[in-house]
Amino acid sequence: MMSRQTAQLGTVLFALLLLFGGACGSAAVAPAHPSPESSAAPKAFIWHFTPPEGQGKEGYLLGSVHLANSEMYPLDPVIEDAYEQAQTLIVEVDTTAVSPQELGQLMVSNAALPEGQTLEQKLSPETWDRLREALRGTPIPIEGLARFKPWFVAITLIVMQFEQAGYKSELGIDHYFLSKKDKPVGQLENAEFQINLFNGFSDELQELMLLDALEDPEAAFAKFKDMVAAWQAGDTAAMEELVYGELRDHPEFRPLYEKLYVARNYQMIDRIEDLHQQHDRIFVVVGAAHLVGEEGLVALFKNRGYTIRQLTRKAPPSAE
Repeated sequence: MMSRQTAQLGTVLFALLLLFGGACGSAAVAPAHPSPESSAAPKAFIWHFTPPEGQGKEGYLLGSVHLANSEMYPLDPVIEDAYEQAQTLIVEVDTTAVSPQELGQLMVSNAALPEGQTLEQKLSPETWDRLREALRGTPIPIEGLARFKPWFVAITLIVMQFEQAGYKSELGIDHYFLSKKDKPVGQLENAEFQINLFNGFSDELQELMLLDALEDPEAAFAKFKDMVAAWQAGDTAAMEELVYGELRDHPEFRPLYEKLYVARNYQMIDRIEDLHQQHDRIFVVVGAAHLVGEEGLVALFKNRGYTIRQLTRKAPPSAE
């Protein structure tokens, strides 16, 4: 029987999906100060869009931080006002549709290695030794992870670090709107799909993820804080650099980015368009990393003929 602790872990891991919708890597690649773009009228990380054919339909696209802390609230009034105007909330996955126990069981069952295999067998001796050292003195014994796949162990290490710093899934932007429970909810993906993203990675790529999680936790957290700052400032240039800039120095991560971002972006926009046929005014919340870049959702909307514009904040940044 799965323990309460395991169920909670599964919920947090799922909600995380690597913080902003797939971001990983430990190197801080952008300066902590805002880019020149943010020196203009202060923006929020939300866009208003209308389809090319019009027909009275409109929507809002908000970037989410899947793990957040209380300092990120209250949200800017322009975000709250946009939500109030919408008829339907659309999220990556409706985590309220399943119980934490069911979600945890789904995560753990899919993350377990086949019978007879162990984590030590899946890793090089060097990576195994580094993992043993990293877990020394933590609440997670290496024996408790011995039957799980490297991707699950990598995310476990990241979750442990961020939760210790006060960032929690129940404070995430998407969870905040789901908890209102005052609008119909649609989802772009489902829990099993997101979990299977990681199961689709090769053994080599999974070990690379684990090595990256072990490399420099302090630098990873510094990068995360820079991403939060970019989100709060509505600074898309800084966010794009933080998400994709690492590929210049680490092209070995490209297959990971292609699966976690690019392929899903195309699937997401198709699903958004389908749902928009059913509802005139929609409020879409997806990981902030999915919005930026040449194949991010904002660019894809423009390529499909949508009118889309980033909204200006109604309160100064210091109010948050």
